[in-house]
Amino acid sequence: MKKLIFTTFLLTVILALRLTVHDTAKAQAPIGNYLELFGGRLKTILPADNTPSGFTFEAWVKPETLAGVQSILSIGDSAGGKFRYEVGINGGSLFLNYRYNTNSTHYIASGQMNEGVWNHLAVSISNTATKLFINGTDIFPTGGENNLSPIGDKVVLGDSFLEPLVSTKIFKGKIDEVRISNTARNIASLWEIGTYNSPLSADSNTVILWHLDEARGVTQAQDSSGNNYSGALIGGDSLIHFYGVLPTPTPFSGFVLPTIRWNRPILPTLSLPGWNSPTSAPPPTIALPTSSIIDVRSFPRPTRPAFNR
Repeated sequence: MKKLIFTTFLLTVILALRLTVHDTAKAQAPIGNYLELFGGRLKTILPADNTPSGFTFEAWVKPETLAGVQSILSIGDSAGGKFRYEVGINGGSLFLNYRYNTNSTHYIASGQMNEGVWNHLAVSISNTATKLFINGTDIFPTGGENNLSPIGDKVVLGDSFLEPLVSTKIFKGKIDEVRISNTARNIASLWEIGTYNSPLSADSNTVILWHLDEARGVTQAQDSSGNNYSGALIGGDSLIHFYGVLPTPTPFSGFVLPTIRWNRPILPTLSLPGWNSPTSAPPPTIALPTSSIIDVRSFPRPTRPAFNR
């Protein structure tokens, strides 16, 4: 009995290791360039009447952190303020939340992603099954739904479709090879044949296909589906940009304070009567005659007039 238990345990460990090696070998970094999100978002607008028979979202994702709730994909009605499809991270698990039959919603969260490495994420919805995939593995299949909501009108990567000024669902990390389809694709089969190790291709069911291979400095993601739903990078280069170095980076030479020049004011010159300006010539010096000794004996003595008595 102990031998049987040990043998079963050993086979379980070997199988787990084989699955881990298999997944690690297939979960490679994507080919080509990719998008880096540090608080920005990628946005496009679709017609609001493209109701699908099914739904699939596929993407390579490298999250910076797994904490909290982060919206990787958000699709909703901007006029009514109602979400239609949302795919993201909830404490490390992959979650899917979608609306059907106008006001009914279906929420699933399962699995465990890896932080700081590339994960291939996918969700698919049909009338019979709703499935979540991490690296090709169906982590939580459940029942499907009919009467799915339209794929639109606003599609946002990296944040809520509501785009609030202060969002609590911002996704920070890297993302590549995004495809949104109006049918439920067989993700497990596509993973097995190595579809996700090469750039994806478009077909009649492709709504959006973003390869995200643009160069640093480009502010638009080109749509390769043929539907011309290119996305705009919102938030500036510091918050969202394609991987790489800017083609013409501005050199930084340090901060130099501007030179402030101050001229001393010159007071007006006052002219007063009898006042000589310090800059005027001094008055001429008057030479006094040299005094000499006067001998009073040489002067005649005055005579006093005589008075009669």
